[in-house]
Amino acid sequence: MAVTSGRNRDYPLIAAPAPHCRISRGSPMSQIVHSIDLPVDVATVFEFWMDIESFPAIMETVTRVTVTGLRHSYWEIRLGGIDWEYDAIVTSVVRGDHIDWKSTTGELELLGRASFEALNAGGCRLTVEIVWTPRSFVERVGALFGDDSRAVTRELDNFREYVTRKTGVRHRVAD
Repeated sequence: MAVTSGRNRDYPLIAAPAPHCRISRGSPMSQIVHSIDLPVDVATVFEFWMDIESFPAIMETVTRVTVTGLRHSYWEIRLGGIDWEYDAIVTSVVRGDHIDWKSTTGELELLGRASFEALNAGGCRLTVEIVWTPRSFVERVGALFGDDSRAVTRELDNFREYVTRKTGVRHRVAD
């Protein structure tokens, strides 16, 4: 179950993006934050999240990911009948705490953060924050009606199912 979802301006990435992370060219940005609890420890969830080349097998919107360098990757995604391609760079990694990334070239301007929080029951809360700039009319309407937010919720549910299936751990996490 998603414990936090929707658009939230209280998260660090969204509330005060670093100056080098400026993304908008005057267009309104879409801001999304969702969290899920997983029944496995932070280190395990972190390792699964770092395996981005497995995302197309896990997530419906991710059609291709290719690691192109130590911190660089190429992405193809499809959402609401729209295909995007972009290159991304990991801008910060603190093992077991967070991973930050941003697009560098391509059809999608975005910033992202995955944060990992240990829960008392030995589980992990994964929070994903995404800030992106819808460019076309269709993208702006989709963001306005929450298509992007619902997609992130769905993909995190898919990720949780994948991790619990691969680890064999299915008990409910209680904080």
